[in-house]
Amino acid sequence: MFQFNFSVAADDQDGDAVVDDGPSEADVSQSSTSALADPARDPCREVLLTELVSALPTEVAYTLLAFPGTALLLPRRDFHDARLSSLAATADGELAGEELLEEVFDARSDVRPGRYEGGMKTWEGAGDLVGVLRGLQRPWGSVLEIGCGTAIPTLYLLAQVFASESPAQPERETRVCLQDYNRPVLELVRPPLPTPPLPPNY
Repeated sequence: MFQFNFSVAADDQDGDAVVDDGPSEADVSQSSTSALADPARDPCREVLLTELVSALPTEVAYTLLAFPGTALLLPRRDFHDARLSSLAATADGELAGEELLEEVFDARSDVRPGRYEGGMKTWEGAGDLVGVLRGLQRPWGSVLEIGCGTAIPTLYLLAQVFASESPAQPERETRVCLQDYNRPVLELVRPPLPTPPLPPNY
């Protein structure tokens, strides 16, 4: 802890104006305990697509997002529908991060430092990135979206891949990995949604 003394007399200016006591053992212990309990520090783990598919409800409400200057529409799960799913799943003990979900859905917070990075909502930057990707003619290969949230840019790339496939083309492999800091984001807002084909002249 730093302590500043601004009421030092002229003849006392050579004295210690700043004192660094250093962290106490109790502070270090409390900091270590907080770090261990922080859910953001939980080890990462791979969630397979089959897990997400099996956890899907029979019906999912979603909205098709439009992008300026194009006829492209991409699906995004409705926030209220994700909230209903979270209530049902946490009641059954099937969904991770129940405390986090209460913060996100009940307080409607966009960001919780160290806990939640806003992945339940679609940010304007996602649409901007889709605009950048439209200029890249490279639908094949590997895709990794870090902190994906609703994964709109990746959905756009998948739509590109599906639109470019034809029986005359040799089969090519496209690997897609979505990463988010909160598992409930992957379970609720980024489950497999229908990806419509790209319209002509997208």
